[in-house]
Formats: sequence, C-alpha cells, structure tokens
Amino acid sequence: MSGPKVPFQETWQRWSTRATSQLAPIKEKLRNTATQVAGIAETMQELEDDSQQLALKVTWVTQIILDRIAPDGPGDERAKEVVSALAAKVSEISAFLRSGTKKGDITGKRARKISKYHKTLDALRLQCVEIHTDVSNDMAGRSLGQQGPFLIDIPPTPEAFYSRDEVVESIVQLLLQDKLCRVPILGPGGIGKTSVAAAAMNDEQVKERYREHIFFLSCEGIDSEEGLVNALAVFFRVQRDSNTRTALIAHLSSLGRALLTLDNFETTAQSDRQHIRELLGRIGRVPSFSLIITMRGTQPAQGLTWDDVPPLQNSHFSVATGYGDCGPLLKTSIATLRGSRSTGGSDSLSNSEDTDSVYRIGDEERDIAECLKTLGNVLIKQFRYEEAAAMVTEARAVFEAIPYRLGVAQCMRSHGEILRVQSRYDEVAAPFTEARAAFEVIPNRLGAAQCVRDLGDLLRLQSRYDEAAALLTEARAAFEAIPNRLGAAQCAHLLAHILNMQSQHEEAAVLATEARAAFEAIPNRLGAAECVRDLGDILRMQSRHDEAASLLTEARAAFAALPHRLGAAHCTQLLGESMRMQSQYEEATSLLTEARAVFQAVPQHFSAAVCILGLGNILVDQSQCTEALSMLREAEKIFEDSGTKWELADCKQSLAYLFVKQGRISMARHMLDEAREIFEAKYWGSFQGGRVHCGTVGVRQRRRDGE
Repeated sequence: MSGPKVPFQETWQRWSTRATSQLAPIKEKLRNTATQVAGIAETMQELEDDSQQLALKVTWVTQIILDRIAPDGPGDERAKEVVSALAAKVSEISAFLRSGTKKGDITGKRARKISKYHKTLDALRLQCVEIHTDVSNDMAGRSLGQQGPFLIDIPPTPEAFYSRDEVVESIVQLLLQDKLCRVPILGPGGIGKTSVAAAAMNDEQVKERYREHIFFLSCEGIDSEEGLVNALAVFFRVQRDSNTRTALIAHLSSLGRALLTLDNFETTAQSDRQHIRELLGRIGRVPSFSLIITMRGTQPAQGLTWDDVPPLQNSHFSVATGYGDCGPLLKTSIATLRGSRSTGGSDSLSNSEDTDSVYRIGDEERDIAECLKTLGNVLIKQFRYEEAAAMVTEARAVFEAIPYRLGVAQCMRSHGEILRVQSRYDEVAAPFTEARAAFEVIPNRLGAAQCVRDLGDLLRLQSRYDEAAALLTEARAAFEAIPNRLGAAQCAHLLAHILNMQSQHEEAAVLATEARAAFEAIPNRLGAAECVRDLGDILRMQSRHDEAASLLTEARAAFAALPHRLGAAHCTQLLGESMRMQSQYEEATSLLTEARAVFQAVPQHFSAAVCILGLGNILVDQSQCTEALSMLREAEKIFEDSGTKWELADCKQSLAYLFVKQGRISMARHMLDEAREIFEAKYWGSFQGGRVHCGTVGVRQRRRDGE
C-alpha cells in the first residue's frame, strides 16, 4: 500500500461516472445510499468526536462496497443483501447523527449503541469481501494475485485521533525493524484498538516499507479456525479446497515482506483456541510476514511469541476531547465482568474444559483490573484525584492477586502520577522508583524508560537541575535505543526547559526547536504546542516581548484547539508575566487572574501559586504593600509545601523588594539570606546567578524608588 487514502467523494464520483442512466434496482438503491453518505461526509467535521468516528466508519464501509459492486450489471443475490442492509443502516445512522445529542449527554446506553453500529458496519464489510461477480467486473485488467485488496480496504487514520501517539510510535518502530513483528494491541472494548492499528498501518514509513502488501481483515463473526482460514482464502483469492491451509500458507510465503492486521480477534481466538494456536504457529513461520492483532483482554492469542507493546488506555487527550465520558461504559464493563465471574462459579469442570476455563477466569480478572486502571487514569485527567487513587489501588490489588507484574508496575506509575499532578513532590519519588525497578525486573524497557523520564521531570520541578538533566539524558538515550521517538522528544523538550531556567537561552532554543520538529513529525500536537510555548517563554526571559507574545499566542490557540485548557492557561499566565515585565499592569492583572481561576478550578495549586506570585509582584510595583504581602505569603506557603525551590526563592526575593519599600531592611535582608541559601544549595546545582541577584536586590530597589 502506498499513496494517500482515497477521499469518499473521489470514490463516489468515479462510481457515478461509470453508472448508466438505467441502473438495476439494487444499484439504484446503492446510488441513493451513497448520496446520503456523501452528505454525512460533508458534515463530518461538525460532529462530536464519537459521532465523527461513526461517520468515518460508515463512509469507509460505503467506499469499500462502491469499489466492490460495479454500477454495471444486475448484481448477484449476495450483493443485493449487502446493499439492502447498508441502505437500512445508513438511514438509521444518519438519523442518529442528526439527533444533535451532545457529548455531555452520553450514557452507557448511547455508547453501546454506537459500538453496535460499528460492529454492524464491520459485518457488512466482511460480507462484501465475498462478493465475486462484481469484483471481477470492477477490477478487469488487474492481477488480483499480485495486487491484493484495494487501498480502501485499509482503514484510514481517524481525523479526530489523539492520545495514542506513544503506543502508535512504539508499534511503528517495531514494524520498521528487520526482524518479523508480532504485535498485539490489547485492551477493553471501545478504547480505540482498531484506530491505533490503522494509525500504525498508515504511517508513511510503514507504507514505504511494506508498499502494496499491507492487509486488514476484520474477524467480527469468525468463530473458528476453519472460518478464519476460509476468510483469509477469500481475502487473498486463494482457491478453497481440501488443501486450503497449505495453499494459503504458500500464498503468504509468496508475498515477500507483508503485514496483516487481524481486527477484533478475541472471539476467533477464544472459540477455537487449540486450532487457532496451531494456525498462528504456521503463519508465524512464514518468512518476512508480520502480524498485528487487536483483541479485548490483556493476553494475546496463544501460538506466537508476541512483541512487547505498551497497553492501550485512556489519557488526558481522550478525556479532553470527550472520551472521558467513557466512564459509564467502563463502569458497566466492570460490573458485567464481575457478574460473569460470579455466575461462572467454580463448579466442577471436566478435564477437557479445565485449562481453558481457568485461563478464561484469569483473563476476566485481568479485564476487570484493566478497566479499573483505565478508569483511574480517566479520573486523573478529570482532576478527581481521590477517586483515581482508589481505582488504581484496587486495580493493583487485583493484578497482584492474579499475579500480573506488568499491571502492578503500571499501577505504581499511575500512583506516582496522581501525587505529581497534586504537586506532592516529596512523595512522588518512591512510587516512580518502585515502578522503575518493577519494569526492569519484568523486563519492560519502555516502562523503565518512562519512569526514568518521570523521575527526571520530578527533579526538574524541584529545581534540582543537574540531577534532572542527568536522568533525562539517560531516559532519552533509552528511548532512542528502543527506539521510541515520542519519549526521546519529550526528554529533549524537558532538557530545553532546564537550559532555559539556567539562563542558557540559545542552547534551550535550539533543543526546543529540535523537540518541536520531532513532535510534528510523529505527529504529536500536544508536544508541539508545549514546545512553541517554551520557545515563547525563552524569548520572554530575554525581554524580547513582542516575539514572545506572538509565539505564546500561537501556542495558546493550539492548546485551545485540542482542547487542553491547562496548556492554554499556562500560555495565558506567561503572557501575563510578559505584560508585567513591560509595566502594563492592567493587562497583566487580567491575564494572571484568568489563568489563576483555571488552575484553582482544577485544582493545580502550584500553577495557581505562580499566578498569585505574579499578581503580588504587580501590587509591589504599584506600592499596594498590604495586599501584596498577603498574596506573596500565600504563594510562599504553597511553594514551601510543594517543595519547589526556584519559585520559593523567587517569592522570597519579591518579599525582600516589598520589605525594602516599607523600610523594613532587616526583614528584607533576612528574606535575601533565605533566597541565597536556596540558590547556593544542591537544588540549584551549578547555576550561580541567584547569588548575584540576591546581592543586588536592595540596591536596585532603592534606585527604583529614588532613595
């Protein structure tokens, strides 16, 4: 497969051009249905995200059917069945999309309805694969044995696709290696496994490597090894007879380098476990043939040694764009799994059933734990930290009871993240360190590298810059060795931030620009927006305020488009600081107050305290000393509680300015001594600017006041 995905309108126009004025009734119905789908495609960008995914699926399936069923000829009975079913389903989906129900109204019932639509469309697509008569007419002159399925048989990357960059990137890097790949994409239902597979298959480097030999087959409705063999035989146009399996393996071997994705593989794998294991073993011995499966659960099908892929779970983008409303669905899934576990009981089993039943029960326990962990991560991004901690703790207990070491390690890391986002920095190191050790024992290189990055970022937040840089450099090297472009770009971004804080602005700008380019190449819109914000902050710290304002405004717009309100609020705060530095106090106060309100609503106490410090500095400059003292003391306490040394030292210097204005020189000297101790402590490392700064505060303030 190579080249861009085909737009629906192009497929529809090509089909319409070939249509005669007198179409067979079933073709007329297909034309009317496609016209309706064209209307859906035109309004797709106006839909909510879950509806947009459904609209994308219905346009894609209709494209496949248009490509398989030529406008000329009467069409066989199977074609009539497919078109009639498509027409009915498109009318139903069109009415659903026009209903105008907003994402905030999503319930478990609505989510299940959307999931049912997706399954029905997948079933129609599978039916369409077996339509022979019209395919032969439609593909006259093409060598089916060499060409394989149409380009449109490969699902496109969803237009609204966020939060999965890390998983997609790890899969892409596996697919680009010289060795064969066996990639399992696992997780609860409805979490985006197919979308991740589609994103990996549509990566430009993957398309260049595998060219026309990228294949995608939905296994929805295939409940046996024989059914899978027959579906693959039809899919690859292999003659079906008594030696179908041998002929299929021979055909796969003839392809050279190839990639096959088996989507929704759980029913197939679990219904005929022994025979599927044997078939996968045979496929696994085909030279140069890589395989991706997507399936519910936490364990891949048996029969192959699978590659280590990060688990699929919700993250802040999925929540920010509305997928956080999957909470009701996740809770329903947990209840259903628990009900299944309890009704399954521990009744006596026959010898033939015993192994598979034990395996199934263990799988259900892991599914429950995965749902709990995923729900915990959703709650983190919704700032519901106590509930998140409870979910993650429960998930960890289930993983430990199974036991499942990878799940336990992931819960350790999630617990550290809960503490980090609450600015409880003194408590964060323990769970991250514990998680790192657990990942290294498994071993899981990606998880271990992520923990090293997390620990480096923690030290950065505590202004322990030399130690932070060492860990982030170590993590960056680990990500590059895996390889994992996203992790490496994140480390480069954090290292740029450290250089900026150490007043190495030129070096920081070079590294931030490099990180931005890496994020854009992945692509990762959040990382790119953060780099633009930091480039603006570098300019702000150099007093290049006009250039800084331009970049910060650009970054704020990028965050708002995601949407990512905390990122946008950080840009607002930096714009406010820039205005304050230019003595534009009214504009600065407005911006800092706006940002503080967002941070307090989350709550993010540390970021709110940074805004409070800025507002206090404005009041100091305006000689409103009483109000300024109250604000600065409030910020000082938050910084002390969170253990953030740089901001605490900065706050103490602001208090020194205030005390000089009030003529309280001894208090000012005391504040300066405390700030100097922080600058000279191990937390500040090699940076010595703080000592000079503290020593000149009193003189500079007296000069400003004309004393």
